[in-house]
Amino acid sequence: MQLNLIKLDDKIRFIIIFISLGILFSFFFPFQLSSSTNSDDSNLSDSLKKQYLDDAARLAIIQMNQDSILKTEIFVPDSLLYKYYEALIAVYNSDIKNTEIVKTIHEACSSEIKEFSLTIDSSASWVEDWRNGNKITGINKLDDLITTYNIKLHDNQIFFDYYESLKKRLDDLKATHNTDINNIVDSYQLVIKTEDYVNYEIFPTLFHGIDKIRNVEPCRMIGDGDRISGSINNGSIILTYRTGWGDCPAGCLNRHYWKFSVNQNEVRLIREYGASLPINNKT
Repeated sequence: MQLNLIKLDDKIRFIIIFISLGILFSFFFPFQLSSSTNSDDSNLSDSLKKQYLDDAARLAIIQMNQDSILKTEIFVPDSLLYKYYEALIAVYNSDIKNTEIVKTIHEACSSEIKEFSLTIDSSASWVEDWRNGNKITGINKLDDLITTYNIKLHDNQIFFDYYESLKKRLDDLKATHNTDINNIVDSYQLVIKTEDYVNYEIFPTLFHGIDKIRNVEPCRMIGDGDRISGSINNGSIILTYRTGWGDCPAGCLNRHYWKFSVNQNEVRLIREYGASLPINNKT
């Protein structure tokens, strides 16, 4: 019986020593999972600020479209936009260990968030004016939209040149082979850009019913890549960063995630998970 007590005392002693060593180790070599909130963007370049604003706008628009009231709004509210922006900057400024790679992650398709693809019937009389840089069309509804949202024609000369070249080749083909080829070049697909962030799900519907405009849709990227998702929960912003690798044009084969909670006082790494990062990506 006494021998068993001695063995039990040894186990208790070992547990106490193990816990004590763990406490000492964490004191001298802390693994930091949180950082104080700092949303000051003065140390960021203008291009990096724009990247984070684009990321924030996309997060805000996703949340807008999940809200029964906000989903009918066109412009992105500044209050929601900058709430996400400040949270993104806080994560960027944080000094949580082993999360440096997060500072390089941006939403893969956010850079085109203000751009829309516009398909116009080639018979529209005002297309030539647009080609010459005159935005006024003489169509009241369209001109009002151009003025209200300060719509710009975005590098469209290359599109005009392409369609005119294609038309000429088809005309030459018809003349050379004396065949009746239907005119398949009956529309122009152009890119327009808004000055402010707008709800890309609702904005295209404003063009419905305008003569000679066949379709308007957000510009979208093909493939996969880095992603940022977000939500607001009890006053905290929850941000999940994802990086991907391995055949991303067809859909990344591997993904790694970092999930943060951001409030007025603290940035905290809630969870890190997913596939092991490649050696050259670890920081």
